Amino acid sequence: MADSSVIKNDSSSDDDHHEKVTLLKLHRDNWTEWKKFFVNLLVGRGHEEIFDEEWCKTHAEEKIFRKKSALAFTLLQSCLSSDLKPVAAGADSFSKAMESLAEMCGEQSLIKLGDKLFALVSCDYVPGTSIGAHVSKFQNLYNSLKSAVAATKNSDVDDKMKNDMDVGTTMAGIFFLKSFRLDDSKSLRHSTIYLQTTCRSNEC
Repeated sequence: MADSSVIKNDSSSDDDHHEKVTLLKLHRDNWTEWKKFFVNLLVGRGHEEIFDEEWCKTHAEEKIFRKKSALAFTLLQSCLSSDLKPVAAGADSFSKAMESLAEMCGEQSLIKLGDKLFALVSCDYVPGTSIGAHVSKFQNLYNSLKSAVAATKNSDVDDKMKNDMDVGTTMAGIFFLKSFRLDDSKSLRHSTIYLQTTCRSNEC
């Protein structure tokens, strides 16, 4: 929801004409909506270059970069909820402040969930190595994914996508069975042991 505070849009060359812009402040659950608003706000004020990584690298030592970066950072601070202001203040550049805010508010959550799910599905047993170590590794990857899914419950990540990333005990057992790539009877025996252990630990 947009805050009632406003700022003047000084993108016009006419000093006598200022369009008032209602600020949308960033909270932990509106990253997608807010980012679109904020990018448009900076672009409208003539600071679109600040989002161009190559431009920033090329002009990093120049006055124009420092000026645009300072203006963007000042505008950023005015578009944050009070609990997120320290996140931006702790960054040493505008780009790092945006990265920290993105991570805090969930933009990277879906990517991280995908990485954790891929790691779980790709966890294959290496013949000749310790089965116990493999079980432990798989369990850790599974717990890491479950924790990550739970941690996104208040973030701006689509609920359906989060549910698709969630892996229940039965599905974990299927992945675990697949991880051995051995004969069915041995895989089933290992999977059964894993499922029993997992169910006990999760009180299912």
